[in-house]
Amino acid sequence: MSITTAKPEPAADEVRALICQAQAGSEEAVTGIRTRYNPLLLSLLGRLDTGSLTAQEIADLHEEADRKLLDAVYSYDTAQNDVTFGLYAQVCIHNALVSELRRINAAHRVSVIPLDDPAVAGLASGDNPARRAADRDRYEQLVRTIRTELSELENRIWWAYMAGSNASEIAASVGKPEKSVHNAIYRIRQKLRKCLSEPKE
Repeated sequence: MSITTAKPEPAADEVRALICQAQAGSEEAVTGIRTRYNPLLLSLLGRLDTGSLTAQEIADLHEEADRKLLDAVYSYDTAQNDVTFGLYAQVCIHNALVSELRRINAAHRVSVIPLDDPAVAGLASGDNPARRAADRDRYEQLVRTIRTELSELENRIWWAYMAGSNASEIAASVGKPEKSVHNAIYRIRQKLRKCLSEPKE
């Protein structure tokens, strides 16, 4: 994927002013930057989606792109004039998406047992009592893992996120900056992936 800006860079002075405000804690400025650079995010994501990604994987990539845009906002050096914010953000987002896509592709290469395999054919039906019991056990184990491995704040953030609340709503409910909520969701995802992928003794 080449690094080319999807649309002309927004007015540099306006962007620099928004970044300074965002770095000073203005959520309104963060929203303004998101709005201005959403076409860039969609363009980069569109180049990655070859039709083989699931809806959840696309959502994960979009979340990663948004998180990296926020990281770029808070790490951009407004005192220099050599690199525009648009290019800086694009490189940050591009590199993060490439890494995430590699992880997804690696997961795709993991072999799975097909549902028509005789060993699992008897459990494939949703009406099978054994299948329902196994699904319930797995769900209960997942809930226990989440509640055990996550802190009280992480649990509040995660369950609100799973209920459909966005980062802005969660930030308001837990009294944390929106950037902190985005970072927490990312850390929680990584933590749960690690916990759930580790073999049980």
